[in-house]
Amino acid sequence: MDARYVQAAAGYQNHKLEAVAPFQAAFNAEYRLKSVRGLSVNAGFNYVSRSWLDAGNTVRLPSYIVGNVGAAYSMKIANHHVVLRAAVENIGNVRYWMSRGNRNLFSGAPRTVSLNARFDL
Repeated sequence: MDARYVQAAAGYQNHKLEAVAPFQAAFNAEYRLKSVRGLSVNAGFNYVSRSWLDAGNTVRLPSYIVGNVGAAYSMKIANHHVVLRAAVENIGNVRYWMSRGNRNLFSGAPRTVSLNARFDL
């Protein structure tokens, strides 16, 4: 993505927009194990290229890659569909910065483990 200021104040004309990474990619895969009915595992990553923190294009944020893994087990309990899930986001505990524009800077989420269950009535 090549997002730039087209009609802007003097000094910002043709500068790249802040908080807009020129390239982002995501890859996710899921595999259902044949040996254990209802069990699946998944993994993926998200890549975000370098971006600018400010409209003046003076401070750059570095690129980052965050990996995720998880598993799910689907079953029936008393004629109700139940799914149990476990996930680890940012498995490498990568430290990264994110911006939402106008010099707003946030640290990316650290390694996060989640467990949840879904019970259909």
